[in-house]
Amino acid sequence: KYLRDVVDKEDVVDNMLEELGIPTIFVNYDNLYFPKTPQEGVNSWNKILSFLGNIGPVGKFNLSWYNITNAMGHEPTSVQRHMDKIANFDEVDAALRETDLSHLIHR
Repeated sequence: KYLRDVVDKEDVVDNMLEELGIPTIFVNYDNLYFPKTPQEGVNSWNKILSFLGNIGPVGKFNLSWYNITNAMGHEPTSVQRHMDKIANFDEVDAALRETDLSHLIHR
């Protein structure tokens, strides 16, 4: 229930930003730091940089996943696999497996 409430509240904020016409982009933390493919990570970072505007001497950027990971001043704030940090992972995984929240668990 708590997880559902958090997701629903996040959706309310997302909708409010859109309704108010506030320029907004949506990116996923996992795609930034733990992408399924390097290109997925590059695409997410490009989305942010494009939103921010012209960057660099000519307003263009040529990103590669290698350059992105080597330029990060900070490491991800969490481990990728939830089973490494959730004591009752099997129970949580089973509870979420057949729901619309299943994408939130990282096996």
